[in-house]
Amino acid sequence: MKRNSIRVKASLLAAMLSASVVPDDALAVEADPQGGWEVDYGKASCRLIRHLGAAAPGHRIEIERNWAFDGYRWALLGPTVHTLGAARSVDVALGAEPPRRFKAWGENEIRWHDEEGRLFAALQKSDRIGLTSPKRFEITASLPKTVEAVRALEACEDDLMKNWGVDASQFRALLTTPQPVGQFGRWVTNDDITRDDVANRREGNVTFLLRVDATGKVTGCRPIESSGHAILDTRTCVLLLKRASFKPARDAAGQNVPSFYINRTMWQLPR
Repeated sequence: MKRNSIRVKASLLAAMLSASVVPDDALAVEADPQGGWEVDYGKASCRLIRHLGAAAPGHRIEIERNWAFDGYRWALLGPTVHTLGAARSVDVALGAEPPRRFKAWGENEIRWHDEEGRLFAALQKSDRIGLTSPKRFEITASLPKTVEAVRALEACEDDLMKNWGVDASQFRALLTTPQPVGQFGRWVTNDDITRDDVANRREGNVTFLLRVDATGKVTGCRPIESSGHAILDTRTCVLLLKRASFKPARDAAGQNVPSFYINRTMWQLPR
């Protein structure tokens, strides 16, 4: 799939970003009046991006679906974010709603997980966002045309699912997606690295899609983003077909139904 992006133009008044009183090294920028949204297409994910402003080039908020664990991943990124220090939590307020607190992580970026998708649902009804982390930053930014932005993100996701052979309408109607049984980290381990891998310095990340039937059994596997080594991609699927198991997906009526599961495994040689 070609990598490209869709920019959703903002036709509202100038978007402004302002900072409250926080430490001198906190992030404080002023938004680009013409700033809008972008949706970046990838082989395994779609990201909704809101650039924060010309005064801090490269600073942005990113949102993408968490295919493996439901909900959405959010992030604040930029060339000076690492100077803010490790943020352990972030309070996020959308529109007039009270802020929600999320556990945060990351050193060169600040990330949090909207597990139930409530923050993402509120996004479509909001015209501004506030991000606060004690002694790190306190910023607000306008959110122009959020409905159009979310539609563009969903169009990207639908395109991905079509490419994967997945019915997007059925996926969006699910009550729950397949949930791994046991520890995901035990499905592919360092013990699966061969001497030949070490000799040939083979390593990399494999993003995979598993087909899961209505009993939770894995019935198919395909790499959707390669490690760069076909032998690792193939071995990943062989191991997952043998070791992975799930609680099956459920539809709106609570019935077990077939679905799919996406995640990534990392092949890393001993250091």
